[in-house]
Amino acid sequence: DRFYIRSLDGWFIPYDFNPVTMTASRIQPTATGAGGLLIQSQVVEPQFSFRSRDVIFGAWRDQTATDGFNYPVIRKYDFSTGAYTELLNLRPYTTPDTTAPCPPERPTWCDDTYASALASSATAPERISVMFNGRGQDWHYKVAVFEVGAPQSSLVVLDTLASTVTRGGVPAPVAPLAFRLHHAWIDQTGRWVVLYPVSANPVHFIVWDLTN
Repeated sequence: DRFYIRSLDGWFIPYDFNPVTMTASRIQPTATGAGGLLIQSQVVEPQFSFRSRDVIFGAWRDQTATDGFNYPVIRKYDFSTGAYTELLNLRPYTTPDTTAPCPPERPTWCDDTYASALASSATAPERISVMFNGRGQDWHYKVAVFEVGAPQSSLVVLDTLASTVTRGGVPAPVAPLAFRLHHAWIDQTGRWVVLYPVSANPVHFIVWDLTN
């Protein structure tokens, strides 16, 4: 009963949807300006919660960073309160990749890192997976998974280049991976994360079982 469209300048425009009358309407409509509510997110596809109709998950940047890098922060927006809440700052787990070539169309992105491919589970505890540590599509190589209600204590970070999984701040080796990510997606049970290596190399999909 809600959806959004993405504006050309990067804002997300949420709508209420009536499935009986098949009509859509702006949320908090105004006669001037932007015409209604706008949502901020650096993630290209914010994720509506499967557990609460009033929550949508997105990402923004660490406003306290002074080193010039753009560190992603995962947060939620609550339609009922109109407030953003920070869930997890990925800055401690982010290493700006200075070895990757700078995109010629965006030279100022050379030192930036972004979150991407944000997804959530539909079961309790509600979990989020998010791909990060890259300056754009096909440059990411980390996936963070955490519970919305306990982000710090439940956080697990997979590094597909270093082939490690970090829990409680302690990295442990896993089977050799050594690839960058095109996409990553958690399933609705919250147990599985499907990893999509760039150019399907070495394989099309790898499934990460969060229980082991």
